[in-house]
Amino acid sequence: MATAPGTVVQYSLEVIWYQAGSGAPATNVLTAADWSTPDWYRPIDYNADYGGGKAFSAYNILDAVAPGWGWINEVNIYGTHDSRYLNSDADAQFVEVAVPAGADISGWSLRMLEAVTSRRLIVTNTVAVFGAGNLSATKDTYYTQSNMSFRVVGNLNSRKTGKLAFDNGTLDGTWSFATPTDTFSSSGEIFWTDPIGIQLVRSSGVVEHEIVVIGTNWYGEAMSEYHPTNSVADFNSKMRNAAFFYAGPDDMQIPAAKTGSSYEGKGVSIYGTGTSLGVVSSHGETNTVWSKTMRCTPGSVNEGQSINPDDIPQPNGETIVVYCNVDTAGGHIVQTVGDAVETNASVMVMLKRGSENGTNIVYKVDPWYELGRVGVTSGGKDIGHVRHDLGNREYLVNVGVGASNTVTVVASTRVDEKLRNE
Repeated sequence: MATAPGTVVQYSLEVIWYQAGSGAPATNVLTAADWSTPDWYRPIDYNADYGGGKAFSAYNILDAVAPGWGWINEVNIYGTHDSRYLNSDADAQFVEVAVPAGADISGWSLRMLEAVTSRRLIVTNTVAVFGAGNLSATKDTYYTQSNMSFRVVGNLNSRKTGKLAFDNGTLDGTWSFATPTDTFSSSGEIFWTDPIGIQLVRSSGVVEHEIVVIGTNWYGEAMSEYHPTNSVADFNSKMRNAAFFYAGPDDMQIPAAKTGSSYEGKGVSIYGTGTSLGVVSSHGETNTVWSKTMRCTPGSVNEGQSINPDDIPQPNGETIVVYCNVDTAGGHIVQTVGDAVETNASVMVMLKRGSENGTNIVYKVDPWYELGRVGVTSGGKDIGHVRHDLGNREYLVNVGVGASNTVTVVASTRVDEKLRNE
């Protein structure tokens, strides 16, 4: 079965059995009384939204990442202020997301929210969509001690100043605010004394992780009406099935780096004060696993963070997943997999573990191009595949034969050999 990540599969279930001493079968059909929406589907409820309050159907949301295995991992908003009360980290602000290595998070988004209590409204800015624009849905870099990849989205100035950069893995994309406010500047800066909400949202609309953070809570500690927990209450009361909590402030400062000091060579001169608010254990689901004293580490595992690579859910039973991707940044290529025909979107294929036949992917490329590299990996290692030139700029690639774990495929193009040799 081939399907795009985030697909909703609706189904019915009927059980038929024979009672002892009776030749007539008994039957039972799954009803709303026997089925409830899983907790991790927040705030999705297809029966309530599309069933008119009467119709019922059980459903499953297929995705590339197991529930709980994508989270907001690190936030940098504030460093310290100068004599003009300007934020020293204004051009180094970023949000980092953690996902399993090799996971395709096409269509996942990062949202920032402000609770404007004076007007009783919530302003929401979708600041990044993975797999759209220049923000890739996958990342090759991962860390073997955790088997996780860390995706970084920063404000526009972070790239302009070079404090975060694409070429060293500390930046994957930049944000801007379609709806600027006093908190969300049109320049992309987040004002450091205002609490904000951050959401990581799956392509299906399921909210994977949501937190409230603040640059510094100096005012809030003195005047309770400005405390970030008020924003938590606003979000949770006004948004459907919301579960925000206050992760903490990003206002711990460390001394400027000096030769011979314990901070020398730890990025202090690059990332402003060099500290951030981040997760140290588990998946960032409560404020007890967040720390404001850690060193800034955009694009890599947090300082002191513990993630057991063996805990990451793997396919079980008789089924594995093959993630089929094309290089949308390079373009000039589409793929056909199962029912997905000539698309550049990511496609998931379910295979029997140890399949003798694997699955076929047919790639079609634009004129003047040919199929370039087809990277096929499982567990972070390259595995074999078979490739055939079908002619007319079409190629068949077979993957997944004998595979016992998740397989990730990424195909790209290159200029036709005949043109390269002229």
